[in-house]
Amino acid sequence: MATTSTAQRATLPPELWHRILRNLNEENDLTELWISHRHVNTAFRDAVESIFRARHLRKTYINFNLGETYSEEIGHIILNMEYSFTQLSEDLSTAIFDADPGKEKYHAEIRGALKNIVESPDNFMLMEEPSHTVQIHHELNDTPIPGLSINWDTFQLTCDWRGLYTRFFGEDQLYHTLTAKWTEDNSKWAEEMSAKTARGEMDMMSAIQKAIEAFAQASDENRKKARRARISRQSHEMGSTINYNDLVDESAEGAILEQLKQARQIASMVEDSEFDDGEYDEEEGDDDEEDEWEDASDDDDDEILGEEESDS
Repeated sequence: MATTSTAQRATLPPELWHRILRNLNEENDLTELWISHRHVNTAFRDAVESIFRARHLRKTYINFNLGETYSEEIGHIILNMEYSFTQLSEDLSTAIFDADPGKEKYHAEIRGALKNIVESPDNFMLMEEPSHTVQIHHELNDTPIPGLSINWDTFQLTCDWRGLYTRFFGEDQLYHTLTAKWTEDNSKWAEEMSAKTARGEMDMMSAIQKAIEAFAQASDENRKKARRARISRQSHEMGSTINYNDLVDESAEGAILEQLKQARQIASMVEDSEFDDGEYDEEEGDDDEEDEWEDASDDDDDEILGEEESDS
């Protein structure tokens, strides 16, 4: 026999759940929406995916850094492809992105560089040092692009947008989990700092500076741990049994992490009024009512980074 709360929950129409989930309208809610709420049941899954299709795909960008070429007229030219979302496939499973490849005389070099990436999905070097970044609103990372394909005539890019978000937000969730654990583990230290300030043994500005520095160092370390866990998972998916932590070149890794940190700072400064605008198109799911409360687990469940890889 269903409990009252269960019966009430089951009678809520999908449109109401959609409106409830829309209230999670801050940028830092996106990870929780995609990784947790989306997997509650099919009603939540449909509502969350509808919100992301309507609101967040259009603020998703894929950028490729393809190296340099040389022109006698200009000198060194950086080859970049900056992709923006344009539309979804008819079955809503594939996201389509377009980019301006620039002057035709550089197309062959751009095409060759992109082919090296797209046609080498199991290249470990490209896993460790991706030539791309994924940006969603102000957040940026170099997470994988599942189902990546490029039309070599038009340079149009297609990918599995659900898998793209699962990889992106899965790593972000692990980073925040590690950071929350660090905060809990250092609560006693924070209390001691506060007590010293209250007793006049440390001035307020010094205490704030120490706290900021400690958190920044912990944040950098947790970004590194989350990224290593992702690369380890990718290598295991390729069939490798080697622990990535035993292979990592810390000097090269440090340079990559610093580049990502700088790119995140730039992304964070880009104007994005999306979260200040309450108006956007709504989409309605077309699942049958009897399927509404089925378990919403789907194929990308096992892509979520649930915990940090062991260092041993």
